[in-house]
Amino acid sequence: EQSAKERQIFVQKQEQAREFQNLWRSSPDKKNTVELIRLAAETDSGEFFSEIAESVIQLWRAKKIHDFSGEDLASILESHLRLLPSEEKTSGVAFWLKREIAGLRAESTGDKLNLQQF
Repeated sequence: EQSAKERQIFVQKQEQAREFQNLWRSSPDKKNTVELIRLAAETDSGEFFSEIAESVIQLWRAKKIHDFSGEDLASILESHLRLLPSEEKTSGVAFWLKREIAGLRAESTGDKLNLQQF
């Protein structure tokens, strides 16, 4: 069970990431996107990380992040997903994110993604 101190640290990290997310929305370039993903990973929450990843992926698909290929974004997300605690990487949230990462790679190469592999 989380101690009060651990919970406080989690809340502070999440608030910091949220504040940066607001800045990022006004300037979603590569540098700010990587920083946002890093801050989300530092919360150690798969659910929070996936929420941030989803907003990044949505903006990328809307072509609002120009200096990232699908492969670049997939690699950044995957490397930061690995930083999460083991129990967070085995959640359903991580499964969704792994599918999204595979989809980004497929979009980047123009391949049709066969989701049956999951």
